[in-house]
Amino acid sequence: MVNLYPQHATNPKGMIFKQALFDENIKQIGIVCKKYNIKDVWCAWGNVIDIFGKKSFLHDSCENIKTLLKKQNVTFYHYGKLTKSGNPRHPLYVAYGLQFQ
Repeated sequence: MVNLYPQHATNPKGMIFKQALFDENIKQIGIVCKKYNIKDVWCAWGNVIDIFGKKSFLHDSCENIKTLLKKQNVTFYHYGKLTKSGNPRHPLYVAYGLQFQ
């Protein structure tokens, strides 16, 4: 499991952007996926990605990670239907027995 941004907060609005953390997180995700030959990734960030708006560092991080992993021929999956906002649902908010898509 990896995070779009390597900072934890009870309330995501408490997260503070730091370029060095942003860059290192993306770099390390690429290294781990390559080292362990990861070819399938379950995306599950939910709507919390939208808390800062569509042009936020979380969206930027997500796009950078997807671009990097596509170069490594990784396939992305989500569980159940996407949210109304088009995001892959967080595991806390999906029922058992759904299918990966």
